[in-house]
Amino acid sequence: MSNATEIIVRLIIYHPLAAEPVLAVTGSHWALGDWREPKLMALAPARRLLTGALARCWEFAFPIARESVFDLEYRYLIINQNTGTAVWEREPNRHARFPEVRAPGADSVEIVDANSAHHCKRGYPSTTRRHRGHSPYGQW
Repeated sequence: MSNATEIIVRLIIYHPLAAEPVLAVTGSHWALGDWREPKLMALAPARRLLTGALARCWEFAFPIARESVFDLEYRYLIINQNTGTAVWEREPNRHARFPEVRAPGADSVEIVDANSAHHCKRGYPSTTRRHRGHSPYGQW
């Protein structure tokens, strides 16, 4: 839960996977493992995609200082926990610039990344700002 000095950043992407692998994210922020330790994402409850289909999106949330000013770079990867192998999405890295993606007074920021035509959508309360990543078509 955020407090007066923090906001929550939530990375969201729809990417269907077989039963074994999981989606992870890593990037230039310590909460994303500083490019060294990918963070496993969780499947969120089902929501409507822009196509109208009902599906579950992968999410990862982390706190940042409310007044943070930085460029976040990140990339998704598929990890097979049984074999220890990973497949990284192809370049370029995804980007989000803070504070531009944050609405004044917002308690959270949702960065909804596109993987294909199946984008996630949701109703966003006034305390949340929605942002689409600059690299919408990650290749796997």
